[in-house]
Amino acid sequence: MKKIFLIILLLIVCGCKYTTQYSQYEHYNLNENDGYLFNYTFHDEYGIPSTYVVTILEERDYEDITVGLFFKISQNDYVLLDKINSCNEKEIDVENTYFYYDSNQQNNKLYLQRCIGNKNIEYVLDKEKIIKKELLFDKKIADLKETSIVFNKIKKVEDNYIYYVGYNVDSVEREELSIKCSLIDYLCTLEGD
Repeated sequence: MKKIFLIILLLIVCGCKYTTQYSQYEHYNLNENDGYLFNYTFHDEYGIPSTYVVTILEERDYEDITVGLFFKISQNDYVLLDKINSCNEKEIDVENTYFYYDSNQQNNKLYLQRCIGNKNIEYVLDKEKIIKKELLFDKKIADLKETSIVFNKIKKVEDNYIYYVGYNVDSVEREELSIKCSLIDYLCTLEGD
């Protein structure tokens, strides 16, 4: 009888801790049928996975959307960590790299690029805790005007640099550019220059 009582007491205590730990967050039931869901899994130093999901929360109009960053706490139970109001310049799909992380590095960082490079954010992820940092790159590159550079998508993040694929809107050819931006001094250069 004492064993049953202890088990029930243990379940109650553990359950209460679980609910209070995430009670200040909005909870969502997300599954693959909800449209654009992008899953990212990081492993801590002990190999324990943490799963994050990025998805569209609402499309207010043709030009404006709200994107959510979620942390998975159990099967189909996700807590909302951040909302990003963003322009809706093109569809979010697997082929467009709006969110970037390197699964080989497992460094718990997620990069957001929206509004054709006008919004660049770095997230440092630690379970439900996040550090959000807007990356304000200086896009003045050589002879090009700042407004003429379009950051189309993130190619890779490596050695304190983000590498973008972009183009010059003032160019008739709209040839693809490789743009390298420092995560330290926020200066950008064209690769190959």
